[in-house]
Amino acid sequence: MAVDAQGNIAGVRLAYPKTPSDIKPPPKQTPTENFDRMMDFLALLGVRAEVFKKFNVDNSLHSMLLCVDKSYRGQGVGLKLYAENMKLGKQLGYPLYVCDCTSLFSAKLCEKLEMTKVFEMNYNEYCDENGNAIFHKVPPHDMARVYAKLL
Repeated sequence: MAVDAQGNIAGVRLAYPKTPSDIKPPPKQTPTENFDRMMDFLALLGVRAEVFKKFNVDNSLHSMLLCVDKSYRGQGVGLKLYAENMKLGKQLGYPLYVCDCTSLFSAKLCEKLEMTKVFEMNYNEYCDENGNAIFHKVPPHDMARVYAKLL
């Protein structure tokens, strides 16, 4: 969490440990709630990214959800949160740091930190049982990406 001098929250970044056994495909039925749909999309993204296989590691610090208060955007808060998250991951002994990026802005932060893009998927590729796209995103946020970096 990033806070300003007055103790106000400027931004947050969430990360959690993950192992290969945590990577599971989404259920066969189509969820009805938007949150469930997004979580299933992220599960599919994780399956297809194959980070444990690609980097030959047994665990990772997997990050998601970056939120920076609008009054602090454009000031490097997000970049600092990513960097501190990676530093923490290294201190805790994780061999790999993985980011699911659901917007172009978070992907650009990963690129600035010289992370490797390991997978990308257009939102319109995620369809219901009738072949209809579940999400209708428009550029520049029409694609999700997975980035990784050995720590």
